Amino acid sequence: VKTLNLRNPATGDPINIVNPFGELGSPLAQSPPFAGSVRVRYEVPFGDYMGFCQMGANHQGGSYSSTDKLTKTLQGDSVAFYDPGFTTYDASAGVSKDDWSVQVYGQNLTDVHANLYSSYNDFIKAETVNRPRVIGVHLSYHFKQNR
Repeated sequence: VKTLNLRNPATGDPINIVNPFGELGSPLAQSPPFAGSVRVRYEVPFGDYMGFCQMGANHQGGSYSSTDKLTKTLQGDSVAFYDPGFTTYDASAGVSKDDWSVQVYGQNLTDVHANLYSSYNDFIKAETVNRPRVIGVHLSYHFKQNR
C-alpha cells in the first residue's frame, strides 16, 4: 500500500484528504453480504395429466446505495442510504396434458415492501421498490407446426 504524504506548502501542516469512497474494507454499494434463493418443485403424474406444485424464497441482505460518504442531503444526512434486507416468497401449482397447461401462481406472497435501489438526484431521494403481491393464472397451449 502506497501512502501519500501531502503537506501544505505554506505551513508544512499535513493535508487530510477524505476518501469519498469510504475506508478501505468498507461495504461496496449495492453489494449485500448475502443473497440467495431456494426453489422446491414436486411433479406427480395422475392419469393422463401431469401436476406440479412449486415453492420458493428469495433473500437479499441489506446494502448501501452508494459509496459516496461526502455528499449530504439538504437535511445533512449522507446520500449513502442503507436499504434493509428482505425476503420474498413465491408459489405455484398447475396441471398439464398434451399441448396445454394451466397454473395458478403467487409472487411476493407476504407482500413485502423492499427498496431495491435508492438514489439522491435533484435534491430528491428516489427509491426503486419491488413488485407488490401478484396472484394470477397462466394458461398456455403449444401450437404444432405442419412440416
